[in-house]
Formats: sequence, C-alpha cells, structure tokens
Amino acid sequence: MRSQKGLTRKDLAEITGISYPTLQLYEQKRSSIDKMTLWNAMLISKALGCEAWELLDDCPYYKI
Repeated sequence: MRSQKGLTRKDLAEITGISYPTLQLYEQKRSSIDKMTLWNAMLISKALGCEAWELLDDCPYYKI
C-alpha cells in the first residue's frame, strides 16, 4: 500500500514519526500487525489515506 502511494519507508517514517525499523518489521511481517498500537495504526492509515482497518487485509485473524 505504501509503495502504491509513491512513498518510501523513510518518507512514511518521517510523516508518521514511527521509526524506520518499526515500519520495516511491520512490512516484513516480522512484527505482527494485529498487535500494532492503535496510535501507530491511525498514524499510518492517515499518511496512506486509508482507514486503519484496511491495514489488516493481510492479517490472518481479520474476517468480515
């Protein structure tokens, strides 16, 4: 989603204030995105122009 918006990880880190290594862990699925803080989810979703729940599309526990 980030790359579709034309943002680098560095860009997203600067916009959100979330550290580059933390974003990297989320993207590489080395840190479970379903355990992300609500604050981080809100910062990322605002930067990407999406809803926070849309970040969970790849989460195996997310079901509609």
